[in-house]
Amino acid sequence: MNSTQPRKRPIGVWIITLYFAVTIPFVLYGLYLMLSDQVPMNDAQAVYVSNIDPLDITATVMIGISNVIGAISLFNLRKAALTFFGVSLAINIALTFWHLATKGFVEVVGGAAPIVLGFVLLLSIIAYTAYLSKKRILR
Repeated sequence: MNSTQPRKRPIGVWIITLYFAVTIPFVLYGLYLMLSDQVPMNDAQAVYVSNIDPLDITATVMIGISNVIGAISLFNLRKAALTFFGVSLAINIALTFWHLATKGFVEVVGGAAPIVLGFVLLLSIIAYTAYLSKKRILR
């Protein structure tokens, strides 16, 4: 393929881009509502929110930034997407286990299923991105 010709994005790239374009604003808005006491919370959620510290916020922001840069990189068909999604996963795993051990995270999210689903989704995105990299679709 001639390097001056535009590359065609696979449908999976469009789906992942759309997923992040829709979910990131909703997550940010939800965090804003939660942190500004504008949504009703049960006791476990109220205790959890009151225990959020600067390290938690920093890690959460780093996860979000890694996902945004990963999604933009994937949309631009860049190998860097794999690195950024991997960083997001690593921070996410560390933060989740920290919150499971210290902050009653399972009760806050309503069980283990949402946690597992989130990791499965991100791992699927990473696997797809790795597949695209291996097939030399990403540069």
